[in-house]
Amino acid sequence: MAEFYEVLVKELEKALIKELWEIRRAAGDEKIYAAALLTDEDCTSVSLYVNTLEHLTPGENVTDEELKWKITDWGYSDRMNGRKSLLLKSCQMLLNHDKKDHDEHLRTRDVFIETAASAFRRAILKHPLTADPDDVTYYISVSGSDKAKRLENFTSKMLNSKAVYKEFFKRT
Repeated sequence: MAEFYEVLVKELEKALIKELWEIRRAAGDEKIYAAALLTDEDCTSVSLYVNTLEHLTPGENVTDEELKWKITDWGYSDRMNGRKSLLLKSCQMLLNHDKKDHDEHLRTRDVFIETAASAFRRAILKHPLTADPDDVTYYISVSGSDKAKRLENFTSKMLNSKAVYKEFFKRT
């Protein structure tokens, strides 16, 4: 099992470096403020989402602060414009791991989060989205889970400076 996660972290890192570059290029001069990996509750998929200040468009009943951290409404992702995601290979690895031994895969969700955070951190260090690392808040979230905020806080602490993490932790 350890071998699986060693291979996965390398694949994730390689794909994330390319995806960060693609998204940075697509965002152009827009001001990127957040990047998040989003997985599902079974940890069998992973996508990269990025948002810019220019994509924050509050509605009648929605504040900037609410929209700021709502990942699925963000302007950029690894699958934007129908492009084939480079993270698909990692997703296929996760699905195959789950199919091979579903119970083992469920028990190793925490290992997956640590693996994804490690790969994300390494990719960020090699290809940051901005010149100043404190301009962007990086974290991992899980869709459809009441534990998402706890995971976001935990991974934000791993991926950001203390100042960025403390500010992120205050969000509503």
